[in-house]
Amino acid sequence: MISIDLFSYLKNTDLNCLSAFDAITMLLKYDKLKKLKKFRLWELKFSGCSKNEAVLRVKNIIDKSYYILNPNKESYYLSLLPCSGRMSVETKFLIKVKSPGLLDDSKYMRKIRQKVGVEIDAVQSSLVWEMTVEDKGLSNQELKQDLINNVIVTSSRKNGLLVNPVSEQFEFLDTDRYYRTELNKENEKLSAGKRNYC
Repeated sequence: MISIDLFSYLKNTDLNCLSAFDAITMLLKYDKLKKLKKFRLWELKFSGCSKNEAVLRVKNIIDKSYYILNPNKESYYLSLLPCSGRMSVETKFLIKVKSPGLLDDSKYMRKIRQKVGVEIDAVQSSLVWEMTVEDKGLSNQELKQDLINNVIVTSSRKNGLLVNPVSEQFEFLDTDRYYRTELNKENEKLSAGKRNYC
């Protein structure tokens, strides 16, 4: 089975993301956060085809429907995210937030098959926050715990914002897997958009 990850994002200013950044830096007074971006991660699975054929199927879904994204206001990256330059004292984190039961996979797959005529085995959708954080001498693990305690998990009006622990689950994604670097250059052809390297 071939799995394709598609990261969609708004072409214009994402007001929800802008509000979240302001709330984190001003209301929660978390000064380590330097940048915040928001993506919708679509994990699409196909069987009986090569990786290139799977990419063509994804592009077919995008071209013939609005189920994954609306190309008038959204753009996307396939498999890899661009890695814009960062300072040596900054660290990037990808936080995947999932709301169990929010997306009816079988209904979604049925609609894609009927409308586009593409065979698809699984569709999963989640929100991904890309956080660029000033490390201030902390280790990666210490930064993760600091983010969990102060920014990610909502525990009070003064702590946390991005995840509601009652209805959502989160995990840190492996940044080495999802950013375009020299190590994963062979996957570069699967990516859409600008070519940036870390």
